[in-house]
Amino acid sequence: MALSKRDGGILGTAASIAAGLLIIYVLYVVYTDGVQAAFEEPTIYAMCALVAEGVMALAGYWYYADKAAWHMRHLSPVALTLGAAAVAAGYLYGSMVGGGLIIIAYLAELAVGAKLYEDFKSETKAGAVLFLLGVLVFMVFLPFALYWRYAAIISMIGDIVKIIGLTAILVKMAGK
Repeated sequence: MALSKRDGGILGTAASIAAGLLIIYVLYVVYTDGVQAAFEEPTIYAMCALVAEGVMALAGYWYYADKAAWHMRHLSPVALTLGAAAVAAGYLYGSMVGGGLIIIAYLAELAVGAKLYEDFKSETKAGAVLFLLGVLVFMVFLPFALYWRYAAIISMIGDIVKIIGLTAILVKMAGK
């Protein structure tokens, strides 16, 4: 059974918020214990859950996205596959391999997020702006977190801003 556009948006946005909360946890671990700790137990389980949340977000946004439809159908599956490979590679081969693949995966998600911003503007412009600003701050500083732990804090702040924007969007979607 196919989801309606509204229900897809709600599912995708709720899954994105849940993923954002897991990202904060992982970034906190990177800040306190170093990037290698993100690929060790128990944090590796949160990384696996992030991939699952990404699949749920993709499933929802598949039905919601208009302007981001092409990106959602072509770039997001590639990014999710790279994300899953990054988790496995980080666990098996070390944090620099896994971390590098995660950054590549998030570059694809950055392109998707920029197009989703266009769709989110129809819900709430302020929420869409916070979403995009948060994604940009998160992505600009994420690569530096591999070498400079304080960059994880800045990425975390970006993720929090993104979650605030997504929450505003979700409230508008649910109220329709």
